[in-house]
Order: sequence, then C-alpha cells, then structure tokens
Amino acid sequence: MRTTRIHVEGAHGRRAELTRDGANVRARLWLDSQRIGNDLVVGTSRREDLYEMARRVQHAVDGYIGTDGDVADYWMAIEKLAGC
Repeated sequence: MRTTRIHVEGAHGRRAELTRDGANVRARLWLDSQRIGNDLVVGTSRREDLYEMARRVQHAVDGYIGTDGDVADYWMAIEKLAGC
C-alpha cells in the first residue's frame, strides 16, 4: 500500500492538499476556494527541504508560525507521502 494524497485543514478555511507526484511531494495551499501562491514541490530524497515544506505548510494552514511540535504533524504526513 502507498499513500498518494493527504488533505489537511486548519482554521478559517485554510487547507493544504499534499500529493506524491512521481519522485516529488507537492503541496497546494488553499484559503477557502482560492489557491495561495504556487505549489511547493520537493524531491522525496531531500529530507531537509521536506521538513522546510512542513514548516511552510503548517504556517499557511494554521495561520501562525508554529513550534517544532506544531510542525511535527505536517512533517509526519509529508514523510508518509515521500516514503521516508
């Protein structure tokens, strides 16, 4: 079994769609029905960059800069997609 898509939701209509796109993990951020910026795309073997993606997704979805504990849930979801 392989996970290929994860949806996460935060407060006030903020959400992210995380997908496995070949050798990459892609994060698409939303506020209500409007996309926020461009997709974030990181190679599955680039663990430090994947962690930075988790920090950026947490900030966008939760609406604040979180602690390492806040980022951990997003990091676990991204790790699952990357197959780490």
